[in-house]
Amino acid sequence: MTRPFRLDLQGLCPLCVKESGYIDTFWDLRIATACPFHRCKALTQCPTCQEPLRQFRPAPLRCKCGSDLASVSLEIASSAEVELMKVVYARLHDEPGTLGDLTEGLPIDHLINLPMRSLMTHLFRLGAFVLNESCEKSSAARSIPAAADLLANWPNGLFSHLRNKMEHRLPHETSFLKFYGNFYNNFVKTGKRPRQELDWIRNAFLEFGVKEWNGGAVDARLVAQTVERRKLLNRQDLADALRVSCGTVTKWLRNGVIAQCEYVHTDSRRYGFDRSTLGTAATPEGKSEVLETRVAAAYLGIPVPALQFLKENCHVGARNPRLQRAGYFRSDLDRVRQQLLEKAPFLPADSLPNSNALLILGRFLKFSHPRNKSIKGRLLAAILTGSVHPIGRNGDQISTILLKKSDLDRMLHERPIEN
Repeated sequence: MTRPFRLDLQGLCPLCVKESGYIDTFWDLRIATACPFHRCKALTQCPTCQEPLRQFRPAPLRCKCGSDLASVSLEIASSAEVELMKVVYARLHDEPGTLGDLTEGLPIDHLINLPMRSLMTHLFRLGAFVLNESCEKSSAARSIPAAADLLANWPNGLFSHLRNKMEHRLPHETSFLKFYGNFYNNFVKTGKRPRQELDWIRNAFLEFGVKEWNGGAVDARLVAQTVERRKLLNRQDLADALRVSCGTVTKWLRNGVIAQCEYVHTDSRRYGFDRSTLGTAATPEGKSEVLETRVAAAYLGIPVPALQFLKENCHVGARNPRLQRAGYFRSDLDRVRQQLLEKAPFLPADSLPNSNALLILGRFLKFSHPRNKSIKGRLLAAILTGSVHPIGRNGDQISTILLKKSDLDRMLHERPIEN
């Protein structure tokens, strides 16, 4: 039941198939239970013969019994499930910039950074936990909506579920980890899981224990390792965050670049580094926090390849050797956004040109698939350098910038200049 793909039984959104003419690979995932665009549940069986949809049938929208699937009445999905499907779709197609503004409070930054297989596995397991079922017996159609409700308004959805379980607590059950043993063993206890993959769930779980259980009954060592680590890092954590070796961190410590401090006052003292050390070591010029590539692209609202093109051509940030692979400064992204907006004067609604010769930048970045993969990054770079002059914009986002289609056509026929 936990295998990642639908092998024989199929699922799809008839509305998407009618619009595109094909079935997206998104529907091969077992956790694809709703359409992120049409807000409807996935169609998994024929409403006429009541048989599950099979891979081999006369046409994408025709069942083996001859029924037309295009005219089927579809069930509406919940907002939390739809937004979770948007995250899965963006993660699968590597398009975090298409997420836009989500309203259900999902932990998007954590979900979008999970490896694809881990994302599918953990969502399935979270849903089975909410339903109090084993993964082997729980179906995706039931577990994924349950996981979406748990992740909505994070971490309050988790807190509410744990709080409801606490109502059934017996007087002699005073151990926090024993009472929530199922959740602890599956999502908190460290094991073969990749390091720090689910730390955000671990931290939320222990935060609930400290606030709403009896603080003395929560494992003190775990609390020290999580709640305090939000502010402090050990040497390996600091090295991982800066993408350097522990030896380099030791050298910086010896040379006084960073300072070590005691952060757990127990019989066995522990020493670590204040999280502000990360900013000091990685951003010596006093710049802001560092964002991972996909998060940075979503923050700026452009595709990942376009952002990488801007960085490779020195339009985003400086080539700091400590950050060759670490990501992007938030302040640099804000500067690029401001520069793009300054290139396009604001146009009132009554003065917007109405012409088929215009191109909306956001629509081009999100929906177009040009053969030249670097054209989106080149177009943004051309706006920044003044080679392309926008007509204006009708909002505060770079997606609202208006361009001449002739400028894009000219760039498509130009031969890219080698770096």
